[in-house]
Amino acid sequence: MPDDATIALHYRTTGKGANEGPIKNPSHVSTVEPFREDVLAWHRQGIQVSSIRQALARQHGYDGSVHALYRFIRREPPMRQWRR
Repeated sequence: MPDDATIALHYRTTGKGANEGPIKNPSHVSTVEPFREDVLAWHRQGIQVSSIRQALARQHGYDGSVHALYRFIRREPPMRQWRR
């Protein structure tokens, strides 16, 4: 088992430097956020999430996971259906 200092170093959220361990994202902003409009538009058109991920990788160099896209889309409120 790692000691407390090693565990704390792993979960550190601030600072920088190669010997200080990984830095976690304290704001929890989705990696998909910069592509919000494209992703939501494609999703509204019925394009599959795996295809959206491939398009983001091709067009923007996106290296996030398909699961990040699923989480992002799931958090978005459903589109309202307007009736006339």
